[in-house]
Amino acid sequence: MEKNQESSSEAVNAYYALVLYGIAINNDLVKNVGRVLLATEIRSSHKYWQTVPDSPYPPIFAANAVVGIVWQLKLDHATFFSSDIVHIHCIQMIPFTPISEDLLPASWVKLQYPIIAPRLPFVIPEWQAYIILNLAIIDPEAAWDLIQKLPPDAFGKGNSRTASYWWVATRP
Repeated sequence: MEKNQESSSEAVNAYYALVLYGIAINNDLVKNVGRVLLATEIRSSHKYWQTVPDSPYPPIFAANAVVGIVWQLKLDHATFFSSDIVHIHCIQMIPFTPISEDLLPASWVKLQYPIIAPRLPFVIPEWQAYIILNLAIIDPEAAWDLIQKLPPDAFGKGNSRTASYWWVATRP
C-alpha cells in the first residue's frame, strides 16, 4: 500500500491537540512530544504542500500554489474527494484554529488566494466561509464584510459562526 497524505492542516491540528492535551494533564513529555511533531508538520507543510516558486517540485505545482496529495512516489493536484481548486486549497487550511496562524503564512496566502478567489461566488456557502477565513490573513477588513453576509448553512460542519468571527476579528 502506498503511503500518502491529503490534509497537512488536519495533521497540524492533531499535533496541536496533543500539545494542548499535554498541558491539560500537566504532562511535559506529552506536551513536548506534541511540540516536536507539531513543529515538524508545520515545517513540512510549508515546504511540501504550500508550493512557492522555489519549491522542490516541477513549476506546475508552484503555479497552483498548493499540492493536494503527497504520495510516496507522486504528487496530485486533487483531493480524494474532488478536483475542484477550492477543495484542493481549503483542505490544506481547515480547520481554522489558533495554530493556523503558524500554518498559513501571509506570504503564501498572497500567492494562493488570487487562485481561489474567483471561485468564491460559485461554491457552496460552507466552502465560501473557508475562502473568506483565508482572505482574513491578508485583508481582515474585506473578510469581515464578507463573513457577516454568509447564510447560516455556511457554518456548523466543523466551522461555527462564532469561531469564524473570532478568526477574522483577531487577524493583525
